[in-house]
Amino acid sequence: MFRNLLAFITILILVSACAPTTQTIPVINNATSTSSPLPTADTTRTALPSETPTTSITPLPTISTFTPTFDVSTIVTVTPAPKAECPKENPNLAPTFYVPKFPGCFDTDHCVFSGAEEEILNYLNKGGSIQSAVSRLRTAIYGNYKDYASQDLTGDNIPDLMFIDFSEQHRMHILYCSNGHYEVFTSEKDPYGSDQMVWQPIIQDLNHDNLPEILFSQELGVFCCKLFTLEWNGTIFQNLSPNSFTQVQPTIKDIDKNGTLEIIGGANTEVYTVGLNRFGTLVFSWNGNTFELVKESFPSPTFRIQAVYDGDRETLNKDFKKALSSYQLVIDDLTLESWSEARSLYEQRNGESMGASILTDPTPLPNLTEYPRLASYAYYRIMLLHLAQGQISDATTVYNTLQEKFSNDQYGHPYVEMASAFWNAYQSAHMMYDGCAAAIEYTAEHPEILTPLGSDYHGAQSHTYMPADVCPFR
Repeated sequence: MFRNLLAFITILILVSACAPTTQTIPVINNATSTSSPLPTADTTRTALPSETPTTSITPLPTISTFTPTFDVSTIVTVTPAPKAECPKENPNLAPTFYVPKFPGCFDTDHCVFSGAEEEILNYLNKGGSIQSAVSRLRTAIYGNYKDYASQDLTGDNIPDLMFIDFSEQHRMHILYCSNGHYEVFTSEKDPYGSDQMVWQPIIQDLNHDNLPEILFSQELGVFCCKLFTLEWNGTIFQNLSPNSFTQVQPTIKDIDKNGTLEIIGGANTEVYTVGLNRFGTLVFSWNGNTFELVKESFPSPTFRIQAVYDGDRETLNKDFKKALSSYQLVIDDLTLESWSEARSLYEQRNGESMGASILTDPTPLPNLTEYPRLASYAYYRIMLLHLAQGQISDATTVYNTLQEKFSNDQYGHPYVEMASAFWNAYQSAHMMYDGCAAAIEYTAEHPEILTPLGSDYHGAQSHTYMPADVCPFR
C-alpha cells in the first residue's frame, strides 16, 4: 500500500506539469438577490470612465448552462419484478466451499484465496441456500467476516448474496437468480496487480427509485480509489457513479435536503496536497441518471492562484459569501505564495526526487508580476458578485478601487480594461448579459490575460481559461 501511495503522489506532481483539462465553466443565470450586502473593499473612489456606453453587443459564445438541483418529483420508482425462479433448495446440502481462517491458513499459505465466487455459485446451483452460504462466509478470517450482505438487490423478492472476496484484488461479487439458475456479477479487476484496499459496502436506496444501490470503493492501481454505485437495471448491475473517485471511505447524507442521498468522498489532505493540487471533500449528487461531482471543498489555499480558483468555483456554486472571502484572500493575504512556470518545474523535480534523494534546488523566487494580475482580477470578480445581487453602490465602490489601484500598473491594467468594458456595457441597460458579453469580447481580443489564470503550467486541477470563463453571469 505504501508503495502505491508514493507512486500516486509522484504521478500527481508529474500530472501537474501536463496539459490541464478543458472543461467549460457553467453559466450562472443572474437574478436579483435579496441577500444582505456583501462586505466591500476600501472606499477610495476615482471618477468613472467617461466613454460612451457600448451600443451593440456581440452575442455571447455558446457555453453550457448551469444545471439546477435535481427535481426529485421526476424520479420514476421501479416496479417490483415477478418473483424469480431459483434452483430447488436441498436442505441436506452443506456448504463446503473454502474460506480462509486465521491463523490456521498461514500454515498452508492459503490466507489469500481467489475463486470463492465460483465455488459459491456452484454450491447454490446445486441446491444450496443463500443463508447457509452466509453462515459459512461468517466463519472466515477470525470468524468475524462482515463484508457480505444477503438481501433483495434486483427487486424480484428473492434474497441475493453480495460479498467481497479474499483475493489480493478484493473484488465485489453479487450472486443472483436469473432464468432458473444463479449467475454472478464481478466488479472490475485492477490492471496494475494487487495490494488492494476496500471499505465495507453501503447498501441503501440512494436515489429513491425503490431499488437499493451498492456503494463501495475499490483501489484501482495507484489512483486509489474508484467509487462504484451499483444498481440492477433489469439485465445487469450498472455503475451509477462512473466518474467518481475517493481516497477516504465514502459516507452518505442528504446534504441539499431534496430526498436523495449524496455520496461524500475525498482525500487525506495531509498526504495528497502537493503543488497546486489539493484534495478535500467531494460531494457526488444524483442528477437523474448518475451520481456526478457537484461540489468540492478544498483545504485553505497555499498559493494565491488557489484562492482565485476557490472564488471562481464558489461563484459557480452560487455561494457568493464564500466566493467573496476567497477573492479578498487574493487581495489581502500577503502570506500566499506565488505560482510560476519556474515553481511548476521545481515541484515537478521535487516529485521526481521522492524516494531517491531530497531536492537541493532552492525554491524559486516569488513571481512579482502575479499579485497585480490576480488582485485586479479579484476586484473585478467582487464587482460582479455585488452586481449579481443588485448591490450597485457596493459594486461602484469596488470598481473605483480597482481603477485607483491598478490603472497605472502594467500588469494589472489589462484586467482594469476588461472591467471597464463590462462596466460601460452594463450601464446602458443594467443587464449582466450586456456586461458579460463586452468583457468576454475584450478577453477574446486580449487572450494573454487568461494565461495567469489557467494554463499548461498550472496543473491538473486547473483548466485552460477561455474568454467565457471570466464572466459566468447571464
